[in-house]
Amino acid sequence: ALAPGASTTLGFQATHTGNTGTPSSFALNGTVCQRG
Repeated sequence: ALAPGASTTLGFQATHTGNTGTPSSFALNGTVCQRG
């Protein structure tokens, strides 16, 4: 939990396979995401 008025920085690692148009798969922090 953050105190009122506090700030934090978030980050993530992402990878995809396929062409640059639409990735055939996508993972966020190692977890595969569904395309929609």
